[in-house]
Amino acid sequence: MDFRVFVDWHEKYKTAKIVFPLSFTNDYATYEIPFGAIQRYQYTLTGPPKNKMYMPEREWEEADKAKFEVPALRWVDVTDENKEYGVALLNDGRYGFDFKGNLLRMTLLRGARRGYPSTPESWTDQSDTPYVGTHELRYAIYTHEGDWRIGYVTNKGYEFNFPLLVHVEESAHKGPLPKSYSFIEVKPNDVILTVVKKSEDSQALVLRMYETRSEDHKVEVVFDIPVTSAVTTDLMEWERYAFPRDVVIDGNRIKFEIRHNEVVTLQVQLKESL
Repeated sequence: MDFRVFVDWHEKYKTAKIVFPLSFTNDYATYEIPFGAIQRYQYTLTGPPKNKMYMPEREWEEADKAKFEVPALRWVDVTDENKEYGVALLNDGRYGFDFKGNLLRMTLLRGARRGYPSTPESWTDQSDTPYVGTHELRYAIYTHEGDWRIGYVTNKGYEFNFPLLVHVEESAHKGPLPKSYSFIEVKPNDVILTVVKKSEDSQALVLRMYETRSEDHKVEVVFDIPVTSAVTTDLMEWERYAFPRDVVIDGNRIKFEIRHNEVVTLQVQLKESL
């Protein structure tokens, strides 16, 4: 279920949140972070939880009480205690969340003030952006079976943020390409390709992908033209800090193994230069 909200915001020193009361609860929620996910206990807990989180697996601690609002990227998920079903809140630009009791909340807008309440009004943020004026906000509720991994919540977050765009410039006509065509494909769906770019120092193609469901996988990347070379590199494309791995080239396919929660960067040379 998608939501689109239009707000003309002129409040000062106030925060607007949207609240979703759930029919179930858990001791923790799961939040998307760059290239992965992390779980956090409810900040209202006062002692050891009944259900321990597993990403990462750790005990509740006193510092969890201070996490009354925490960041997330494209989604937040709450799964029932038996991991039979769950609800994900997707967004395309809101990054403050909290979960207490059975209430999942997202911060929509705020009228911020700099400094302590006793500071002069002239010291506060007087800008017209980004909090003052009209806003168009989008978010969605996605229900699923199992936990966030079984429900492919990460994939749904990407689909919500990057919908398919169709642009028609001319009418249909005969041509050399088939009705369907893929320049690049990554299998399985548990591995998400986030970067396709030209190398900083060569004509190679740089691919960056990560594993989303905390499982080990055999990955296959399929191109539309043959591959001549493929090596693992690091985030800086220096090849100094990359985890060594076997990369097999089979025509227009690259095959390798990825570990759970791992980020992998490859430098690929295709038969035709970019």
